[in-house]
Amino acid sequence: MLNWLKYPVIILFSFWYASSVIAQHSKTDSLISILEKNDGEKKMEILRQISKEYMNSSVEEAIKYASSLLELAEQEHNLKYVDLASSFLGEAYFYLDDIEKSIEYFKKFLATNIKQDDTDGIATAYNNLGIVYRYIEDYQASIAYYLESLRLKEKLNDSTGISNTLNNIGVMHFHMSNFQNALHYYNRSYQIELALKNKSGIATSQLNIGEVYSKLNQYEKALTYFHRSIEISESIDDQFTLETNYKCMYDMYKRKIDFQKALYYYELFNELRNKRLNQETRKEIAELEIQYESKKKQQEIEILNKQNKQSRLIISILSITFTLFIILLIILYRQVRARKKAFKLLTIQTNKIIEQSKILRELNHTKDKFFSIISHDLKGAIGGFLSQTDFLAQDFENLTPSDSHDLIIRMNQSSEQLYSLLENLLLWSRAQTGDIPHKPEKFKLRKLVDSILDLYEEHLKQKELKAIVKIDYDLEVFADLNMLSTVFRNLVLNAIKFSYLQNTIVLTAKLVDEKAEVQITDHGVGIKEKDLERLFKIEESFSTPGTKREKGSGLGLILCKEFIEKNGGTIKVESEPGKGSAFLFTIPLS
Repeated sequence: MLNWLKYPVIILFSFWYASSVIAQHSKTDSLISILEKNDGEKKMEILRQISKEYMNSSVEEAIKYASSLLELAEQEHNLKYVDLASSFLGEAYFYLDDIEKSIEYFKKFLATNIKQDDTDGIATAYNNLGIVYRYIEDYQASIAYYLESLRLKEKLNDSTGISNTLNNIGVMHFHMSNFQNALHYYNRSYQIELALKNKSGIATSQLNIGEVYSKLNQYEKALTYFHRSIEISESIDDQFTLETNYKCMYDMYKRKIDFQKALYYYELFNELRNKRLNQETRKEIAELEIQYESKKKQQEIEILNKQNKQSRLIISILSITFTLFIILLIILYRQVRARKKAFKLLTIQTNKIIEQSKILRELNHTKDKFFSIISHDLKGAIGGFLSQTDFLAQDFENLTPSDSHDLIIRMNQSSEQLYSLLENLLLWSRAQTGDIPHKPEKFKLRKLVDSILDLYEEHLKQKELKAIVKIDYDLEVFADLNMLSTVFRNLVLNAIKFSYLQNTIVLTAKLVDEKAEVQITDHGVGIKEKDLERLFKIEESFSTPGTKREKGSGLGLILCKEFIEKNGGTIKVESEPGKGSAFLFTIPLS
């Protein structure tokens, strides 16, 4: 079900957004510093702005200043600011899940707007109360407030507001299983959105109507509306409505006992949901980084202030010492020696602090990169596996043997992908912490290559690929065998992954500048020019599906680069989209 009401809460309650955490704190501090220097309406305006700024960082502080604003506005009999403070407190307590106080202040907001004869404000107050009662599942009370809001919005001829409220009332009837009533209100909202030519509203209405028909078991009508909604959502890139469409179609096909289509739409829904969750995770990480940088800068300022105080103290001491130089020559001499010793110790400590700070920054950077990969790729891999097992757990008894077999094959492929990702993550993390010993030795390159190809014989058969090896049996190299084995495994697996069916993968080696230059060439999808520079950068790690939708993390190539460079070699890539790629790297000879 489209969670329409949760989003109007955000739309109607949230009046302001801070551009950044640092700028927000700076502005808030500035406003607080001048608060007590003002009175009357000017002070009320400053209190309103402080409440607004705190809303995005500390709801409790926002409530503190909004309460002060309400108290002052009531003392001054200023209905404008009583109105603003009441609405703000209703919103803030809603965020804190204190529904009783939220209702109390929204009712005060309603009463204040009635006193001011502000029709638009009254309509907004009724709508907000409808939202709160919807949240606590008192649908009858919610409908009553929405109907009052609708009456006033019709009086104001507010087409957008009328459509939104009609849709909200339809949602209430849907939750109460009054499907005919829900359909009535959804259709009224739909006609208004068509008149407004609002694509987003049209897609939402079509989705809601489709879900009602699905609940009424009128599947053909439901499909018609779902497909129309999907078409519009794709054209305007409305990912949320698209995700909800897929969820509704999954539920519908599940009720129809059409498990092939149910699984298809469940996977589409799960893919979009994971993408949205990953984006939210990245946003949270970005906000944490901003807060970290803000605190770091504040600490640096405090350190500089302390250093300035110490410097001023030293200058004062030097001035007094210079004045008493003749009388206290011996004492001064001893003090100078002591000062030199202290300065030497201070320099040593300062250098240690600088070095430790550098190490800490590098560790933080490595940690951030590692967490970024885990939050995106590992979560995505596990999410895919979970979606398949979840589907199997829910519908196992209804699956045909063919469906079960297909699903088990997919689960096996997901397990292989997850194992490969975990293996690369563990190797990379051990490499960053120096836990992997580097033990170069002499060995024959051809023997290693043949063993790697034997390992992936089944993968080659699945895509009807032929591996051609043009490496001399007597060619010896000097490198860490385990590291080089990891390099070949990743590059050969990549070549298989991106090769078209019934093609060849060619492995060659030749002598270049007293080194062996190895080349692994595939005939497949290739790599776009703009992506070539991103291949070996952990901060820009990305992955592209293979020719049979195989998935990866992008970490394997980064691991290859680190291991090759650790063994004194270099790596590069040549590629042409649609034709294939060639990875070339060098290894020292024995």
